[in-house]
Formats: sequence, C-alpha cells, structure tokens
Amino acid sequence: GFRLDNSGTCKICRNVVQSENTWFDKYGLKCMICQEAVNSKIIPGSVTKNKDSWYSKHELGTLFNIRGADLNRYIKQSILKTRIIQGKEKKIHYQLFLIKDNKDVLPPKKFLKSRMVKVMHKGEEYSTHENWYEYMDEKQLKKLAKYKIIECLKETFAKPIETGGRFLVKKANPLFTLK
Repeated sequence: GFRLDNSGTCKICRNVVQSENTWFDKYGLKCMICQEAVNSKIIPGSVTKNKDSWYSKHELGTLFNIRGADLNRYIKQSILKTRIIQGKEKKIHYQLFLIKDNKDVLPPKKFLKSRMVKVMHKGEEYSTHENWYEYMDEKQLKKLAKYKIIECLKETFAKPIETGGRFLVKKANPLFTLK
C-alpha cells in the first residue's frame, strides 16, 4: 500500500482523510487509525469491500432503534459482540459489529432493506423511503425471528424511534423502485 497525496473518505469510518493520514491498498482508501486496526487484525480488511458483512453503531440505531445505554447493556450482556477501533488517547474511533461475530443475533442486511414509496404531503405527491419495520410482513418476520435480535426489538421498538423526519423528493431517482 501507499499514502495518497490528496484527500478522500475512509472506507470504514467514513471520515475525510488527507495525505499523511491516508493509506491505500487492495482494500481501498482508509485513514491511518482504521488501517492500524486492519494491521492489528482488530477488523478484517474485507470490511471495506463488503458493507453487508457488518453493521455500524449508527446502523444499529437506525435499523433496530438500539442506542446509548441499550447498546452498552447488550454488549455487556454479550448479546452483541463489537469490534472497537481505538483512536487517540484510548477514545473510540469507530465501533462495528461483524455479522460473523453475531451470526445468531444479527440478520443479513438483505432482510432489512428500505424501499421508496409515494406519499401525499400538503396536497402534492412526493417520494420517500420506508424502513423495513414499517412494511414487514409475516414471511419477513419469520425470517427475522431466527435471530436473537428479535428479543431486543421488543424493548427497543417500545421506545420512540428517532427518524429525523422524512426526506421528501418531488421526483425519485429512477434507480429506486417505487412501491
């Protein structure tokens, strides 16, 4: 691998990195902190190529409403196994959850896809996304029930879900399928 002379985005933590803080190799561009985690075998380099092989802390919040104290409790109870990339001064730089480490707990991401839908807002038609839990049917629920995360969802979905509001678009990108 080698350092780049310009800036880019780390394939793991998604931070913007510049020249002396970059490393580029067969796994793509990474910041030096994430690269050290790969070198130390804290995380496999393959996480850069296969985003569906792991969940970020943010994704657990978005997809399962698992945040803060709940997340810490599930980690302490060994329900979830985390990989922590240490930053400077022992602070957490990034935290991720490999599906292979949590194979009985976390489902494949393909079970949790959002979809584009048309909605009416102030008398006009817009497109927005619907999260997996907003349109799940019995068949999907049976697939998800095979994973221990279902027990956590009884607790986490009982709490308010932070959506940050809906992003409404007048014209949907043709790459997305509308239902």
